[in-house]
Amino acid sequence: MTSPRLPRLVKAFFAADLLVGVPYIVNQLIGRPFTKINRLVDLDDEANFPSWYSSVQWAVVAALMGFAVYRLHKRGAKAALPLFILAAIFLGLSLDEIAQLHEKLSIGVSGKVGSGQGALKTLWLPALGIPLLIVLGVAASRAKVAFDEAPGSLKSLVIGLVIFAFGAFGIEPITSLVLHTSGPGFVWLEETMEMLGVTFLLWSAFALAQREGILAFANVDGTAAGPRVEPRRESEQD
Repeated sequence: MTSPRLPRLVKAFFAADLLVGVPYIVNQLIGRPFTKINRLVDLDDEANFPSWYSSVQWAVVAALMGFAVYRLHKRGAKAALPLFILAAIFLGLSLDEIAQLHEKLSIGVSGKVGSGQGALKTLWLPALGIPLLIVLGVAASRAKVAFDEAPGSLKSLVIGLVIFAFGAFGIEPITSLVLHTSGPGFVWLEETMEMLGVTFLLWSAFALAQREGILAFANVDGTAAGPRVEPRRESEQD
């Protein structure tokens, strides 16, 4: 599978993914001197700048994919429904960054799996994350026709889900079970991988939306682009 061309919007998000965690690292290195600043830049906290950024990321992914859903629905394409499921989940994850729903659910799930507040308390992550990934995978497979029309979009989606899943559902449980701690370095790695994973999803959604004509200027270099023209097959060339 080839990768879709990297547009400026996605480049900007990739750069932001790496920059959002810098204030957190700097604040840790200087000893967290100011209480209000600590919370504002803390990657391991909620309702602050990093969580706001993550919410915006998910919202952009949902909006781009929602446009593709709208255009596919207008054409009566069967891929519209599974893509709608993907867009709805991504929108829900955007709202979750603000409403902290997963934190509330984690309390109940942790108790159910017997993790309590000890080293196993992070078991709620895979307990909630694995079913979510299964739903996303099934929906994506049902929408494969739409992804095939935007070359590289499915590859970006898969890469994004893998990176996000390892960051969100892998690093924290592993560090808690094996090292019995999760220091600032692991927190930065976990959150940065999540953000990078979401930007790959954004790249995929951008390719789908671009294929459906959302942009007046579709080329990476900003030059005007007309309707998408598929390359001729070798057998059709002179």
